[in-house]
Amino acid sequence: MTEFISLLYTYSDLDNFIKNLSCGLTDLLVTGKVVFWYVNMNKLQGIIKRLEKDQFKYDRCEDFNPKEIFYSYKIFGVKTAGTFLIVCCLTWCASYLPPIFSTLKVLNTNDEFEPQPLPFYSWIPFSYDTPKMYLVALIYQAVAMLSTAQNIVGLDSLIMNLMNFIAYHLTLIQQAFLKITQRKLRRRFYLQNLSPEEHTIMEKEMKEMCKQVQKILG
Repeated sequence: MTEFISLLYTYSDLDNFIKNLSCGLTDLLVTGKVVFWYVNMNKLQGIIKRLEKDQFKYDRCEDFNPKEIFYSYKIFGVKTAGTFLIVCCLTWCASYLPPIFSTLKVLNTNDEFEPQPLPFYSWIPFSYDTPKMYLVALIYQAVAMLSTAQNIVGLDSLIMNLMNFIAYHLTLIQQAFLKITQRKLRRRFYLQNLSPEEHTIMEKEMKEMCKQVQKILG
């Protein structure tokens, strides 16, 4: 919000005006992501619940293990989301902890203070040319930046893991189709001369897998 307010004070300075407008639009996009989540939260949760309903319904056979496929995708999702969060936190710490500690040192030792630019450009609605006010400006900006970064990481990780979950189910169904003879008839190869009972078993399984595809695509 402060970036948009700052446009009233910086419109005569094109360089600062563009910087404030860029920061403001970034914050606006983050707000849009948050609003998208709250508006579509029930729909997204509904997709996940539908996909989780019959998670391990396919029979395991020699070359087909549904749980192994599930855990491989789960581990990938956790690692990716964790990497996003770690990079976010490390970037934030590397940007703000050094100037905060150096400013605290100046306050404790009464050394001469030379005002420095803030780690990231943003409009601050007060002057910060003293050590105390510079520390306040650092904390003011750091809290906002951490909140913004975590919102971006959280929502991007959510969408990424939702796509990862859908990819898991598509892989599961693909393998289930390929191994249907092994799973249901306990044979390695499909034979043309199936008994009526075997035809019924195969037809029922095909219908179940088609329903699962409809759940994913629907």
